[in-house]
Amino acid sequence: MAKRIVVWSSWVKDSLVADYGVRAERVKVIPPGVDLRVWPAWPRNGRQTLPRVLFVGGDFERKGGQLLLNWFREHGRGRCELDLVTRAAVAPEPGVRVHRGIAGNTPEARRVFAEADIFTLPSLGECFGIASVEAMAAGLPVITTSVGGSPDIVLPGETGFLIRPNDPYELAHALDTLVSDRSLRLRQGAAGRARAERLFDGVANARAVVQTVQEAATV
Repeated sequence: MAKRIVVWSSWVKDSLVADYGVRAERVKVIPPGVDLRVWPAWPRNGRQTLPRVLFVGGDFERKGGQLLLNWFREHGRGRCELDLVTRAAVAPEPGVRVHRGIAGNTPEARRVFAEADIFTLPSLGECFGIASVEAMAAGLPVITTSVGGSPDIVLPGETGFLIRPNDPYELAHALDTLVSDRSLRLRQGAAGRARAERLFDGVANARAVVQTVQEAATV
């Protein structure tokens, strides 16, 4: 009965059309955005430290945190450092920092993104993954899985890697590639920032929602 339906991703739109019989022209995809004024692309050119891999996920298991930690223990230790932002009871270990009590979109959250070089969210299930958008706004290459709305976020090979869920081999390949190639990290991070400016500007997307409401009111 709605004149317009606003959804976050083409995944949801496709489901409304295929599973519920909603006409495609009534569904508008407007993804959530971030405030790009407080999410700048922090410079990473002069860093001489080991690359830092960032994971942000309260639900550690569903977000694929254990897969990432397993990779680090087997292949990453000594080649990179791992930052885990989670509420799960994960213990710190050599090369692994665990951050708890960091709320989303706060100065503390932005600090861990600013200090990172790679963002990884190998989620087993995801509706959208706003943390991936934040990572792109921060100028990070993103590794995430092809679930839910994530394919709307990452352009494989351009802004990061889109891998199959629960696939440790694809995850290892993506991480090994980015950890060992600094220039690729910088290129994909810059491309991600540009994509965030085009598609995930919170102010522009909020205006688009208002415009859609106004259009619906005049139909």
